[in-house]
Amino acid sequence: MTTLPPFIGIVQGDACGIGPELMSKLLQKLTAAERNRVLIISDQRIMTAGNAVTGQDTPYKRLNEPTEIDREYGQPQLLDIRCLDPANIVPGTVSVDAGRAVLKTFGLAIDLAQSDVIEGICFMPFNKAAMHLAGIGVADELTWAKKRLGVTGRASEFNVIDGMW
Repeated sequence: MTTLPPFIGIVQGDACGIGPELMSKLLQKLTAAERNRVLIISDQRIMTAGNAVTGQDTPYKRLNEPTEIDREYGQPQLLDIRCLDPANIVPGTVSVDAGRAVLKTFGLAIDLAQSDVIEGICFMPFNKAAMHLAGIGVADELTWAKKRLGVTGRASEFNVIDGMW
């Protein structure tokens, strides 16, 4: 019996930063088996912008609703969360709109993990200043996730960037 890699939700990150291009690069670096167990949680237009920067493109199935997610599909899936108009993106700036998009997509990833739709969360870099402008209300994304999940004990995140940045 073959064990499948975990089904991971990957959140786009701050669209005014390097998140979109890192997402594009990450998807290219994954093995086929890993890539086929990925749910991209992003506005498709932001994903397209990241691919334009890198010149790379990973085929995926576009989904409109979380109910369309299929863990057994066997190809990357993109849950298209229309949350940030690319016309409002100014690279290298702090944007309340980008902060809101991060809170929306990261919050959805947390909800999907809590309901066992995905088995883990990976995210591209967030901009804490943008998240504060958007009303995060706590120090950082880890504290926000703990509060959203009702966790009172310790929590950790792992930052991995080998060969990516």
